[in-house]
Amino acid sequence: MTIAGCTSASLNGFALCQAVRDITSAPILFLSCMDDEEDKIRGLMAGGDDYITKPYSLKELAARVYAQVRRSVMQGFIIDHHQQSLTAGNHVIPLSQKEFDLFLYLLGNPGRILTPDELYREVWRTGKPDTTNSVAVHIARLRRKLDEVGHLVGSIETVRGEGYEFQPRSEARTRL
Repeated sequence: MTIAGCTSASLNGFALCQAVRDITSAPILFLSCMDDEEDKIRGLMAGGDDYITKPYSLKELAARVYAQVRRSVMQGFIIDHHQQSLTAGNHVIPLSQKEFDLFLYLLGNPGRILTPDELYREVWRTGKPDTTNSVAVHIARLRRKLDEVGHLVGSIETVRGEGYEFQPRSEARTRL
């Protein structure tokens, strides 16, 4: 198994945290029996948002999870899978199924240029498109919907002749 250059021999909670932190700003909580101060510092420096040692109470765990979610909501935006919507600030933006799937794929690949063929293959899951117009139309619709909250979320940039690139707002944190 390889995650961001980590082999299974070197993969531990700290390495996994660093690899995950490279691709998301979602809150990461360590639950560990390693209660040495150095381990706690190492976990937080690896990108963890909190470090809880065993034994812990479920009430404490719930309170710490709630605190992380509260911080995420206050600093970023919320993606509601059930409602297929994006909430940023005071704006709730309903998305069609394809817009929602497209946004999730873009969000999962920040700063990476994605070709229309790749987007079609990964979001529509029907192979190579007859035309890339479907992707362009859905990107345009998604951009229009994100216009009012782009400053809170980020933007979808066109890379001429190559595809699209999602540029997340650097301070945004997401709750999925």
